Amino acid sequence: MATDKRRILFRLIPALLLTFLVLGAGPVPPPGGYETRFGDTLKADFPACRVDTPYTLVSRLDTGISDPGETGKDRRDNPAGNSGGGPDRRTVRVGIYQNPPKVFIDENGLPAGIFIDLLDEIARIEKWKLVYVPCEWSDCLQALEKHRIDLMPDVAYSRERDSVYDFHETPVVDSWSQVYANSSTRVSTLSDLNGKRVAVLKKGIQEETFAQMMSGFGFEVTLVEVDTYGEAFRLAAGGYVDAVLSNYLIGDYLYRKYGLTKTPIVFNPTSLYFATAQGRNRLLLETIDRHLNEWRRQPDSYYYRTLARWMEKPPEQVVPRYLIWIIAATGGFLVLSVGVIGLLRVQVRAKTGYLVKANESLRKSEEKYRSLVENLNDVIFNLDPQGNITYMSPVAESIFGYRSKEIIGRSFSEYIHTDDLPGVVESRGETLGGVLQPYEFRMIDKNGSIHHVRTSSRPIEKDGQNTGVTGILTDITVERRAEEALRESEQKRRTVLHTIEDGYFEVDLKGSFTSFNESMRKMLGYTQKEIAGLNYRRYMAKEIAEKVFQTFNEIFRTGIPAKTVDWRVTRKDGTTIDLETSISLKHNDSGEPTGFFGIARDITDKKRMELQLLQAEKLSAVGTMISGVAHELNNPLTAIIGNAQLIMRGEAPDDIKNKLEVILKESIRSSKIVGGLLAFAREHKPERNMVNVNDIVIESMNLKEYDLKVNNIDVKVSLSDDVPKTYADPYQIQQVFINLINNARDALADQGGGALVIETYRKDDVIIVEFIDTGPGIPNELVNKIFDPFFTTKEAGKGTGLGLSMAYGIISEHGGTISVESESGGGARFVVTLPITEYADPVVKEIKKPVKIPVGTRSVLVVEDEASLRDLLAEALTEGGFIVDAASTGKAAIDLVGKRKYDAVISDIKMPGIGGKELYLYIREHHPEIAEKMIFITGDVLSKDTQAFLKTTKNRFIEKPFSMDTLIEMINEA
Repeated sequence: MATDKRRILFRLIPALLLTFLVLGAGPVPPPGGYETRFGDTLKADFPACRVDTPYTLVSRLDTGISDPGETGKDRRDNPAGNSGGGPDRRTVRVGIYQNPPKVFIDENGLPAGIFIDLLDEIARIEKWKLVYVPCEWSDCLQALEKHRIDLMPDVAYSRERDSVYDFHETPVVDSWSQVYANSSTRVSTLSDLNGKRVAVLKKGIQEETFAQMMSGFGFEVTLVEVDTYGEAFRLAAGGYVDAVLSNYLIGDYLYRKYGLTKTPIVFNPTSLYFATAQGRNRLLLETIDRHLNEWRRQPDSYYYRTLARWMEKPPEQVVPRYLIWIIAATGGFLVLSVGVIGLLRVQVRAKTGYLVKANESLRKSEEKYRSLVENLNDVIFNLDPQGNITYMSPVAESIFGYRSKEIIGRSFSEYIHTDDLPGVVESRGETLGGVLQPYEFRMIDKNGSIHHVRTSSRPIEKDGQNTGVTGILTDITVERRAEEALRESEQKRRTVLHTIEDGYFEVDLKGSFTSFNESMRKMLGYTQKEIAGLNYRRYMAKEIAEKVFQTFNEIFRTGIPAKTVDWRVTRKDGTTIDLETSISLKHNDSGEPTGFFGIARDITDKKRMELQLLQAEKLSAVGTMISGVAHELNNPLTAIIGNAQLIMRGEAPDDIKNKLEVILKESIRSSKIVGGLLAFAREHKPERNMVNVNDIVIESMNLKEYDLKVNNIDVKVSLSDDVPKTYADPYQIQQVFINLINNARDALADQGGGALVIETYRKDDVIIVEFIDTGPGIPNELVNKIFDPFFTTKEAGKGTGLGLSMAYGIISEHGGTISVESESGGGARFVVTLPITEYADPVVKEIKKPVKIPVGTRSVLVVEDEASLRDLLAEALTEGGFIVDAASTGKAAIDLVGKRKYDAVISDIKMPGIGGKELYLYIREHHPEIAEKMIFITGDVLSKDTQAFLKTTKNRFIEKPFSMDTLIEMINEA
């Protein structure tokens, strides 16, 4: 038995020595574990490379290491062809950045990490020469796109990146994102991050996913972009940000170093790959895929040993190196036998300890994975090739209401919206075929509610065969509902814009239409196709366009909106309209100005009304001036008429009397003209009474007689005697007649003269007044518009367009009609009809009341501020047999009334100081017996306050200018 043992030991010794030598030369983990190996991963300057390494590390990205003579075709199609590497070696430029333990440069300045070790082994086998180019993450990606590097490790797949880069099929490693918080910030759920600052890697895949997730839950978070993870963790440690978002691999190594807290918030499981620029270096990816697939089929391959070395902390010593020296020093067979036996025992203990630690590490890994899956907001699922559910993570219950045991073994298609089922089946087939693309569809939960979901899946491989599908399902219902609400809001906005009467428009920075509503299109009169892209200079006069340019320029420079800006634009049909606009600056999502938008309102009618109002105000001012002048003429006319009558009563030569008759006649004629001016110019409340239409025609003709004569217009007036009085406002009717006479005058004056015939007659129960002229007539197309407001055929400044429309309104209010008959070149005939009506209580003009006539001589007090008129009245009344006292002011009159009694008081209404109204009130209070005997003289009987005063007192009055005989007769009747 002992001989057999010795024989066995002699055979084992050489094998054991060889094994120890091989193990001693193999890779040994650095002292202190792999956290020590990473060292300071953020050094800015990298040491030179070791001369014995199979790769080269360059210090800058733009060192120009590529061969100038090498074309893109050479690099893509000839993997062995590259200068500097020999005829059988290919130089591969690889980007490297700091993201341990996947890829980084260690404290010795050497490339290291999972991706680096695997790539080094592939390069050794394929005889590639690797050139590592240090750069920040975002710079590395840009360099890959610009073809300054050939290969980029540690790139997560996404649809967006797939459009820029090429990926190989088999992932290198799976990862997920995790949140690490400042120790002073308490973070355990996503809601704790609301309002916080979170550092993220610039252009990292986590940033967009995290932002969408937070926005979908209605949380707001400030994302701070950094170039490296080390910078992110330093910012969090210093309190500049509240948390860091990173992959768990580097996060688990760095968070303790910077004193951060590892939170339970994990999301976005993803697979990591090598990537190349799209359409380039496809052979590199195929070669990497070939080695990965081969390694992954071998449980103890270099791939699995590399993952175990970097992702799990191995025992500090795999094989005790002192045994090698014991065996080498054993000289004797006995010592060697004892050594071998001891060695065997140590190995057994070491292997047993390694298995225990491996099992413990596996258990912890499984617990970590289970915790990750159960705390994910996303659902992890597995399907067999037929689409039946073989696994569904527990979070599915909170989303869809189904427990795992209820749906395991059932077809995944049962829970998919029927309209989306064909697309999902097609997508699953593509996944089994190796096409990895996210897909969106709708699912039905246990209560029948619809959920919008997004899946990212890949095939499950076993023994080189696809045995199913594994993937991640994300509920994006909130996100889609928000998008739908946004679409509905936008649709409502567009509906409102297209239904409002105001025009809405958007233009680019050059002022060309980019958007507009229907009202804006109608304002300009163009079709939808014509107005699109139309520049404002095309529908504006040059001077208006220059002002609009200045407005746009001011808004662009200051950003301050412009309100109530007036534009005059030319419509497609050539007509012009006025627009009132409000304009603001338009920005894109980046805040850059892209154009202008605003609201436009058609104010053409408003402008026209303002112009007409201004014209009416001018006419009112002219009327006020005429009224004042006419009133001032009344006093001298009264004096002229009175003095002429006095002289004619005396003895005077016949030739003198003849001249006085002429003076008296013309003065009376002048007084009628003044009265007409007062009636036409002054405003008054419509007052209807029984009037004679023939008298109104005569008064109107007297007012326009001179004007017609100087324009060579012959006037023939034919007034019927059977025209009765009717109930009407004489001033309004006179305004109508004067307006019709003015129209005839204008028409005839333009052709150098002509004839105007005015006729009145009765027909049945109406009075008819016709105005017939021999002018150019009215075109047929304008006859129906002649009474429209603001319509005029006269030049600007020669007509308001209000006269005939006002005449139409006045006659209509009186129950009559006004019409026109005309043909171009055949003159015009205006016909006015008024109904014959009566009214029992006409407005009192001169009230006659019986009063007692005193016995003997009567005394009269004359109160008038105009000296000439006061003297005339005193003289005329004295000759009439009255005892006359005269006062020039109301105050003097009050003194005289207090001293003696008068049979009558004649007083002007308007005087400086105490006027006729105040004098009447005083006499009514202190001498009531005289108050009713007062006779008022006025030249302003048409004013509102004068009419109201005369109606209240019911006293007699006489209008200036007047006949002295009429005044004396009025006193005698008192």
